[in-house]
Amino acid sequence: MGHFSSDIVGLLLFFAGLAVLSFVLLRWRDRLGRRFLPGGIAMRASADLGAGARLVVVEIDGVKVLVGLDRNGVQAMQPIGPAAAPFRLPDPPQGEGTS
Repeated sequence: MGHFSSDIVGLLLFFAGLAVLSFVLLRWRDRLGRRFLPGGIAMRASADLGAGARLVVVEIDGVKVLVGLDRNGVQAMQPIGPAAAPFRLPDPPQGEGTS
């Protein structure tokens, strides 16, 4: 009986580990995707419209694209502009009085 219970505990630990791994991967998918996948594709926003239809804003290589999805797949794509530039401090002025 002791062997059987240790097998059950092992299986429970295995499935708990899978659950934690899936949670972490789903939580960090955009960051992991940007780091390991070429091309820089990231989902930025999503809205359910009902009856299986969704609108999704995707950023592809710095360009935002609005994508219409339904049960049959992608139905429409429309570029909506460049992605917001990351904040950057301006360079210090290069004047004649600086040394």
